[in-house]
Amino acid sequence: MLLNIKELTKTNKSFSNELWQGEKMKIVLVSISPRQDVGLKINHYCEQLIKIENGKCAIYIGQTEDCSDLRERAESGQMLIIPKSTYYNIINTGSTPLKAYIISSL
Repeated sequence: MLLNIKELTKTNKSFSNELWQGEKMKIVLVSISPRQDVGLKINHYCEQLIKIENGKCAIYIGQTEDCSDLRERAESGQMLIIPKSTYYNIINTGSTPLKAYIISSL
């Protein structure tokens, strides 16, 4: 399977759109409206790679629900790696939809 993930991500209009799932990995495209967030998340069984293709956001990561271990700003071209059993939230701080894709191990 050959995909133009950058183009698919930038044209995605769904908050969460599962692009592909295999036996050990899945790819999800996301589009987050301005001032919206993904909500507090934790994945006990997988690691995730989140690549921002368009937009600006605030990222909160931590071992507890307050996500106080890391609070950073990120923008187009940057990537975030989330270890398993780690809490996180991503908030769109820009004026346009935040476009990203998430690759998760299963």
